[in-house]
Amino acid sequence: MIEKSLSENLLLKKITVSELPDFINSAAFKAYSIKPISRLRAESYYKNPRAELNDYVVYTLEYKGNLLAFRTLLPDLVYEKDIKHKFAWCSGSWVHEKQRRKGFSKLILD
Repeated sequence: MIEKSLSENLLLKKITVSELPDFINSAAFKAYSIKPISRLRAESYYKNPRAELNDYVVYTLEYKGNLLAFRTLLPDLVYEKDIKHKFAWCSGSWVHEKQRRKGFSKLILD
């Protein structure tokens, strides 16, 4: 997991496919009142034949240790003739109701 401090109290976390099992069993995940990914979806992401273990699939944004926003991505492939192109579908997005329209979802997407 990569953690990047965006300010004194704002922390961005990036979780890869390989880190999903540990993430959904972590104390931090269990403490979230809103879960950024369900256990079933995490399992499907982990078993996704088009995903690589180092693909980032969950991004969380925390403010003072509390979940402020998240975005989930589903890795996929598209083929153009014999060329394989990797991309990801934006499959989930959430921002705390009191923090919407402040650019947090866009911050995660960027």
